[in-house]
Amino acid sequence: MAPVLVGLVFGAVGGWLGAPWLASHLGPPVALDRGKWTVLVPGRKEGIASSAGLGGSGVVDGELVLVTRAFGRSDILVPAGEPRVGEVDIGLAPSSGTIVLNVRGEGGEVRKAVEVGPEGWRTSPGEAWKAPTATGPFAIVFGATGMTVDGVATGSTINPGRIEVMPGTGSPAITALRLVGPDGAVVADEAFGPADPETSARATSGVGGAVFGALAGALARAGIGGVVELFVMALWPTLVLLTPYATWRSLTERLYLADASPSDLRSFAFACSLAPLLGSAVLATGLLATPDAARQTGADGRRARAWAIGLALVASVVASRDLVGPGWLTVLPGVGFLLWPVAMARLTGRPLQPARDLPALAAVAVGGWGYGLLPAAFWRLLGLLADAPTLVRSGAAAGTWGFAITVLAGLLGTETAVRTSFLGKAWDPVTLAGASLDAIDQPHTAFVPFWTGDCDGTGPRRVVYTFGGSSAGGAYQFRNEPEAFFPARLHTLLCATGASVSSRNYGESGRDSFDAANAATALFADASPALTIVYTGVNDLLTADHPYSRREMAARRAAMGTATTTLDAIGSSSRTLTGLSLLLRPPADSPKLVAAVPVDDAEANLRTIIAATTAHGGHVLLVPEYAAATVAGTLKPYFDMERRVASTVAGAEFVDIYPGLDAAGGASLLADRNHLTREGCGVLAGILAPEALKGLGVTVGGGSRSGGHDFSSVPPATPPGPDGRTGAQ
Repeated sequence: MAPVLVGLVFGAVGGWLGAPWLASHLGPPVALDRGKWTVLVPGRKEGIASSAGLGGSGVVDGELVLVTRAFGRSDILVPAGEPRVGEVDIGLAPSSGTIVLNVRGEGGEVRKAVEVGPEGWRTSPGEAWKAPTATGPFAIVFGATGMTVDGVATGSTINPGRIEVMPGTGSPAITALRLVGPDGAVVADEAFGPADPETSARATSGVGGAVFGALAGALARAGIGGVVELFVMALWPTLVLLTPYATWRSLTERLYLADASPSDLRSFAFACSLAPLLGSAVLATGLLATPDAARQTGADGRRARAWAIGLALVASVVASRDLVGPGWLTVLPGVGFLLWPVAMARLTGRPLQPARDLPALAAVAVGGWGYGLLPAAFWRLLGLLADAPTLVRSGAAAGTWGFAITVLAGLLGTETAVRTSFLGKAWDPVTLAGASLDAIDQPHTAFVPFWTGDCDGTGPRRVVYTFGGSSAGGAYQFRNEPEAFFPARLHTLLCATGASVSSRNYGESGRDSFDAANAATALFADASPALTIVYTGVNDLLTADHPYSRREMAARRAAMGTATTTLDAIGSSSRTLTGLSLLLRPPADSPKLVAAVPVDDAEANLRTIIAATTAHGGHVLLVPEYAAATVAGTLKPYFDMERRVASTVAGAEFVDIYPGLDAAGGASLLADRNHLTREGCGVLAGILAPEALKGLGVTVGGGSRSGGHDFSSVPPATPPGPDGRTGAQ
């Protein structure tokens, strides 16, 4: 009894003292003081909600973490009021990634000043790192005589100005940041530290003391003979706590957890890591021990079975409260799972204990057939372990069946829980693949347009098709405002000339030239294209997440037999296996991964689209997808291929939109690395309109095909209504 009391006391005290720190460590980043700092979130001006799945910039464990969000656009830290700064002192954690410091001049131009990291500093990505000459923070001074870092001249002349701090490579972690104005006055001086323990709720200490006290007491009851086992079980929660926040953020991105923050993932992992300890504690109490008794017979057996069946049916009814439609199909296997202890009792001869199974039934009743099955399966697995001696004496067959059924229930419970949570959408193989295989087999039903528009004017109705990824339609910033994308803006301009036009925008998240090529022939059979606009590149080349290209995967699928295809379809439809494959896939820079659509495959796809269009007498515009400079360089071989194809194949034209967009604002027209803002979509529509009219063969006002129509002023997108959508066209 003494070891148990000692364990209770030490566990309660330790839990009471450590729970506040644990809560703050596992919690989300602490927001910065808005009176001192401002975090600019990319695309926020476009109404984009904060990317919850990638977390937010803030203080984690005494370090300021700046995040890089989806599509490579980073949060930017600026001092409140954006004062002019002449000196910046930056302290970084040893494990930090690099920080990029930009200076914005009076005219609004932004210039990269320096990139600093634990290994040193540099003023351009191509040069070697220069080791810091001083210990402590980097001291960066701006001035007319030249910029210096730690007293070393950089060769760059950058005058004091408004600064921007943003991530470079890796996950930056800033420990201190001091800003000094041109006049020597301190603008900001902050050493980031851990959250104040006093901010943690007092209830945290009470809950922590109760949980860890009970856990320590139960483990003490088990004795100290299993020290090695105890060490192994305690190793997992320790590893979770020691894993840096940056790793959890990277894992969140890797698993495509768009509706979960890194803090949520870390907290969930910590809870799961405690499962072995909690299970051992429960087993140590003897609560699950089953008396080695003879088979229940007579009234006792009937009464126990009646109670077990009745409680299982009540839990089933309560768990089914939210089921609709096909969801009711989960009831039958669910009821079977809840009733299997009755069958096991008859098989093994062990007495039924309905009260012992109440936690499992309660978990299903409260959590439903999805979330509730996981803790229920865990509880019954503990019961199975406690019954191991009885099952062994009952025979190998009974023990094997019991274990197999429990494991199967756990797997089914996991899959059901994943499907009924936000993971069901996040790990949907169709969504992750960008386009369903049905889009290839059944383009009429699966390859649907994101937006369509019609206008009546003079002359015959001309059909305009647009193919592309989320940059053309379906991207997050205008998901519920399809008229904001450039195909709809272009449609408005074409209609303004008096032409009769029917526009069909097949831009959608993840789509590439392979999807378009496979769907084009069937789509064009419904309505002959007068003009086809292909706006691709990013989804073709910058999606290296599989060892086979889209074309190779389609060929492998076609070569499979019917049975193999069916088994592959069943396995690939599992959300659990999909999530596991995301976790185990090679890193993005692995040579095993290839682009979804390599340049050679893309050329074949474009030629297919051109042939399908010209077969109906139409014209094709090959438009290079506009992207940030860091991405555009990688896409250059793709754009060169488009230019070559357009110059050698009749009926196609390459429209270089980069000079026009660069002159109109360049990077300021992007919400991230490749999605245009409203202004950017308008500018692109204005650039494409004259070329589209030429391709359509439309003559406006006599004279030239474009009739001298002024496309420089593009009407703004119609503001969304209360439901977030604009009126139908």
